[in-house]
Amino acid sequence: MRDMDNFRVLYDLLVLVNKSRKETNDTIIAKAFIENRYDLDNLSLDQLSQKCYISQSALSRFIKKMGYKNYNEFKESMHVAMYAVNNDHEVISKEKQKKVEEIRDEVHDEIIQAMENMNDIDLDHLQRVIQTINQYQNIIFLGSELSMAMTHLLQMALINKGKNVYTIYELGYQKEILSKINHDTLIICISLEERWFK
Repeated sequence: MRDMDNFRVLYDLLVLVNKSRKETNDTIIAKAFIENRYDLDNLSLDQLSQKCYISQSALSRFIKKMGYKNYNEFKESMHVAMYAVNNDHEVISKEKQKKVEEIRDEVHDEIIQAMENMNDIDLDHLQRVIQTINQYQNIIFLGSELSMAMTHLLQMALINKGKNVYTIYELGYQKEILSKINHDTLIICISLEERWFK
């Protein structure tokens, strides 16, 4: 069983962005930390401030609000979280090592189940979806709270691959996101309840 404390800082940052009702200083700062997570060890607070156009004092206040004494303590926690995400992925992979026959049967069953659940989506279409996702560094899923709950595992998997991924379900914040979209962001709208946005 994995220790959630190791993931806490990354989880808290994602929750802050995912559940925000609008773009605030806190969501901007949380995104800055998420999007620079691999560079924090090499960035001073001053360098991060200049890179993200956020004042040092705002960054420091946010870090303290998150429950950390200073930037170094926060960076260490982020380092532990990123190690835990990568290590957790390796542990899951090791747990999946089984006899060849069991792997074959499991893969066969999963493929059959996936095919039944995909409503006859052809492989060319699926390949285009994967290629589209691979073209973008920033990905935002929009949908209802239920729809977004279904995307959290995908969100963590894509973050593990180096992407910046957010799941936004509050309608007002969705509209704000859509009004500020730029060319380097992929927006994916999901509606499990067969409803759409107004």
